[in-house]
Amino acid sequence: MQQPSVINFYPVSSKEQGYDFVVIASRYQNSWLWVQHKDRDTWEMPGGHVEPNEAVNHAASRELFEETGATLYSITPITDFEVEFRGKQSWNRLFLAHIDKLGPLPESEIKEVKLFDDLPTALTYSLIQPQLLNHIKQQLASKKEL
Repeated sequence: MQQPSVINFYPVSSKEQGYDFVVIASRYQNSWLWVQHKDRDTWEMPGGHVEPNEAVNHAASRELFEETGATLYSITPITDFEVEFRGKQSWNRLFLAHIDKLGPLPESEIKEVKLFDDLPTALTYSLIQPQLLNHIKQQLASKKEL
């Protein structure tokens, strides 16, 4: 699978639309929660497409529930980021979720949810996910309230 390699981080914008994807770095029981798509044997952070006319923060909450079954959580926007891939720009938002309660996994494209202490070895997007997780870890280290 070809992947983007250029990622630019920006402060969270006040705009709510015009984003392509949301990615949610998720903490549950002091571990990182990763998901596995039904069509892949690799791991990825929960997230997905922002639907047309959908507010980006709503998309993050929707994707978190759809891909993990999270029913009780707090979710915080961390950064906007741009990915350049094949000459196209994709505008996205990275979130951090602290999950308190997981319900059953809804019917979706996700086949498994698993907890890891850090990055899984087999990543779906191995060039981007480590950069996103490192960005989150830097934010956590500098802001104790996250």
